[in-house]
Amino acid sequence: ATEASTRAAAEARAEAEARAASEAKQRQAARAAWLEQQAKEGREARRRRAEQYEVKRRTAERQEAERGIAQAAAMEQARRHAAAKAIKHAAVNRLCRVAASRHEKEKADAAAAWQLRSAELERAAAAVRLRERLEGRAAALIRCTLAEWRADKLRTRTAAAAIARRYREMRARGELRAARMTLRRYGAAYLQRRLAAAAAARAASASAAAAELIASRTRAATFIAASERRRACKRLWAKVRRAVAVLQSNHAWRQLRKSAAGVICRAARRSLARRRLEGASARLQRAWRALRRRRQATRRRLAAHQMIAYAFRRRVACRLARRQLISLQSARQLSERKQAKRNQAAALVIGFAWRRALYARRAALQRRRVVLRERGAVTIQAMTRGFLERERCTLLCGSKSTFQFPRRLEECLIPFTVGEAKLTAKARADLAFVITALKADRTLKLRVLGCTQHTEASSIAMRRAKTA
Repeated sequence: ATEASTRAAAEARAEAEARAASEAKQRQAARAAWLEQQAKEGREARRRRAEQYEVKRRTAERQEAERGIAQAAAMEQARRHAAAKAIKHAAVNRLCRVAASRHEKEKADAAAAWQLRSAELERAAAAVRLRERLEGRAAALIRCTLAEWRADKLRTRTAAAAIARRYREMRARGELRAARMTLRRYGAAYLQRRLAAAAAARAASASAAAAELIASRTRAATFIAASERRRACKRLWAKVRRAVAVLQSNHAWRQLRKSAAGVICRAARRSLARRRLEGASARLQRAWRALRRRRQATRRRLAAHQMIAYAFRRRVACRLARRQLISLQSARQLSERKQAKRNQAAALVIGFAWRRALYARRAALQRRRVVLRERGAVTIQAMTRGFLERERCTLLCGSKSTFQFPRRLEECLIPFTVGEAKLTAKARADLAFVITALKADRTLKLRVLGCTQHTEASSIAMRRAKTA
């Protein structure tokens, strides 16, 4: 009976040990699964943070691009406004110059008519005295007319050369639109001056031919002294004869004025037609710009709607993931409660042997907590120095890298792999030092096995720890 009872006790002990070993294996497997789940959650959190950072970066880039587009549009609008203002001022100045030149021309025509009338009256009164005066006045008028024509020709050529040089410089710099606007702005005035100069040249040649004709007809009636026919005075007397003929031929002067007026009128008509065409092209450009602005506004609206839809989809996905996580946690808690019920039933069935093993396990855990408490103080002390090595702290494997300080330091617990460690007086003093050093934040970021939430790289910290 004693052997049978001994054998039964041994079998029961072996069965209990086997069951304890299987439960230890199950706990180890559950712990490995829990560690894997924690690692997976960490990876998922890092991925979510990376996605959030990417979304923020893209949003910032898009906002920067929109600000650049708006600034460029404002600058373009200001430039166009300045160009239109300059064109308007140039047109007003050109009209003022044309009106002033017309007024001056009318004044000159009136003065010339008055001079011609007075010359006719004087010629009727005293022919010899009139001829002498006419000779001097004609020479002066011819000199003034030739000088004005040469000056106008020189000014026209200089202005044309300046416009051409400016156009070439703008084309060389790549400012094609500004070059075209320069030609539009100065081309009409240059053409008008050029046509007027050509008409004046034609009229001068016609008046010269008429003067030659009149001089040839009146050569017999004009008394010329023998001394004036000499070779030395031939060129000067030809100018005098030409001036007298021009002043005597009112018809030639009238024809000259009429031809010049016709040329100027035709040039004005052409400039008006060109201005009408430019106005039509400007209206077409304004319509095209309005259409382009509408298209850009539509694109911006579509982009905003797409961003809103993307944010809504992300929110729905986050809600779904949160619900799945909650359901997974509730299922895990339910399985843990079921396992606890099974363990309690097994303990009731087994009896005192299982209870004794449970008491021994509790005593071992208590001793382990004491060891963890002592090592926890060492860990906090090392962290106040700014580093934490892998070999010296194997207890923090898989634990949280951040915890919130309670209101009282005596209630502070550090989570470890197995259980929790309450701080000793030394550790509380070290934590008080850390709190006074980090007054701006009540969260202490621990550095555990290469944790990325610290501000210092792990290689630099390890090197500083070894050299300290």
